[in-house]
Amino acid sequence: MRQLEMTWGVHSGQYVEGERRRLRTTLNSPTAEYDNERISDLKGDACALDIDDKKFFTVTCVDTIEHIPPEGRRSALQEMIRVSRNRVIVVNPFHSDENELHEINLTELLIQNDLPVSPALLEHQKYGLPDLEGMDRAIHDSGVHYIKTFHSLRHVYHAYYKVQVELINELWDLGVTEAEAKEVVLTLSDIVSVLLNDLDYLANESNSRRVRYVIKPESVPCVSRANESNRPPDIQRYFVLIPQDRHAQLIWKYFSKIYQESMNA
Repeated sequence: MRQLEMTWGVHSGQYVEGERRRLRTTLNSPTAEYDNERISDLKGDACALDIDDKKFFTVTCVDTIEHIPPEGRRSALQEMIRVSRNRVIVVNPFHSDENELHEINLTELLIQNDLPVSPALLEHQKYGLPDLEGMDRAIHDSGVHYIKTFHSLRHVYHAYYKVQVELINELWDLGVTEAEAKEVVLTLSDIVSVLLNDLDYLANESNSRRVRYVIKPESVPCVSRANESNRPPDIQRYFVLIPQDRHAQLIWKYFSKIYQESMNA
């Protein structure tokens, strides 16, 4: 299966081309072996892909379109559609007053606690998050159809980042190494990602950070719909996801805070 995975690098709007069976590739290296296939990483302009029409079965673009300057986003979307013959999957945070404020508050929280602000977050604020109306119009004008869903509840992210700062401060007080602290934070992040997925059935445009477009050339209804599952997760589901090492109770303590805030919101 030929697949194009769009990603951003040192220069916004770079893309990665690979012939592979899975979504993930090894970035930042000229080539890599994966599933007995050769993967090639190429740099280029996402707004003007040097690729033939319908060359790829699937094109994916996850957390990338927001790193392209606003004037190039329409072209980038339409280029993805042009080079795909089956589907395009686009996932990104989107503009709303609440989402913009959320990211400003997050930046201030990190700065106040002497924690690094990621380049990705700074670039969100530099370029502004993509607006849904502009994305809808760009896709519609390409003559294709799409399904749009929302996910990543904003209040869960808010709880996570607030608790993450508390966790990092406690780790420093405990004197753990930087490598250990990073592993603990990453583990907590992974479990919160599962929680976010489990709560997607509650997601809508007003309470979410991210949007997902599945774009297809076939004649399917052009709809925006809520996620179809409706099962509230039990907290014990997440305990088994925590590695049972000396930091297990600490991770569980902070995840429980996030869970309770998420359920009570």
